[in-house]
Amino acid sequence: MRLRLTLALALLAACERPSIEVTAGDSSDYNRRALTAAVDEFVANGRTAQAYAELAHAVLELRPGMDRTVAEERSSSSWCSRSRR
Repeated sequence: MRLRLTLALALLAACERPSIEVTAGDSSDYNRRALTAAVDEFVANGRTAQAYAELAHAVLELRPGMDRTVAEERSSSSWCSRSRR
């Protein structure tokens, strides 16, 4: 009997869903504005090696908040044409 109770409790604990954190605010942007600002700053700084290093650092910080669309947008040709304006 004790074994069955222990197994039932173990199964219930294993099936528990993790909580999802919900916050108020505008998160639908997925860091697109911040990434665009970082690219604009890179271009404004003359695309130097130092500016590229700062852009790379900004991208690494922003990446966890990006969705796939934003990440792919910046690696596509639209990024290249935008950065040459």
